[in-house]
Amino acid sequence: MHTMMDTLIVVDSGGTIRKANKVTFALLGYNEDELIGTPVDKIMNKEGKEELARLIKAGSAHIFEATYVTKEGKEVPVECSAAPMTDKNGELKSIVCVAEDITERKRAEAKIQASLREKEVLLREIHHRVKNNLQIISSLLSMQAMKATDRRVVESLLDSRGRIQTMSLIHSHLYQSENLEQVEMGTTIRKMVNFLLQLYAKDRKTITSVVTAGGTILPISQAIPCGLIVNELVSNALKHAFNGMTEGSIEIAMRELPGDRIQLGVKDNGSGIPEELDIYKTDTLGLKLVRTLAEVQLKGTMGLTRDGGTEIYIQFKTMRNAGRVEERNE
Repeated sequence: MHTMMDTLIVVDSGGTIRKANKVTFALLGYNEDELIGTPVDKIMNKEGKEELARLIKAGSAHIFEATYVTKEGKEVPVECSAAPMTDKNGELKSIVCVAEDITERKRAEAKIQASLREKEVLLREIHHRVKNNLQIISSLLSMQAMKATDRRVVESLLDSRGRIQTMSLIHSHLYQSENLEQVEMGTTIRKMVNFLLQLYAKDRKTITSVVTAGGTILPISQAIPCGLIVNELVSNALKHAFNGMTEGSIEIAMRELPGDRIQLGVKDNGSGIPEELDIYKTDTLGLKLVRTLAEVQLKGTMGLTRDGGTEIYIQFKTMRNAGRVEERNE
């Protein structure tokens, strides 16, 4: 909303200043004789002049930001509301430009931007430190696993290490990403699966993996549960699905469904889950964790198909419109 404290100038179609109010003279330090009859370039920066030229060409009102330059060379940021004036034949006669000094607004915006940059630096540092602390925990678990002699203890420690590594990967991606709140799931899942293949299958079988994530982007509040679900399902497949087999494959797919929903599935071509095993009632820690993450954390559902192996999938509603970058990595 403009007030009597705003500057007002009238510029003809050739870009010459024809009239100005007292506020304009006071702000810019010119008297009437020094300003009237001079080109608008004298007081307005290049961008502002270009906006006026577009208005002259279009012949319609326009609001834009520009910079006025005082007689002493000081720059004053302004918001201009410009409108064309025509004669009785509809020909452009002049342009009236009312401008508000927005110096204080710009200072406030600069302070806000500086505060945001500072918070972003702090947030990156938090993600970096969390990632480092998780890596330390992962290393400690690995050392404990190497010292343990009980097979069940070793497997328990490796399982915990996998979960820790998953969370560490997500914090690592956030630290390195331009966006500190969202995670590109394709890269995260791919690195996670490669880590699990090395952790569980390196000395036993040839297991291949295919990750199809379509460039899906999730907020961190959904990315961590999804990452943990993938960790549990892939770990479970590597430990149990290929008994008696020398090779196998695991497919991890994340795709968008209608209604802003996401489906995440892990499928293997192994021996399959026994028919008598109810995944919704089993007491095994891995599947109980998957069920809790899917139903409580993601507010979604879990399903199972037995067709040439096993596929466990979850569906949930995304908190934002996920991006899509078509890609397939093997």
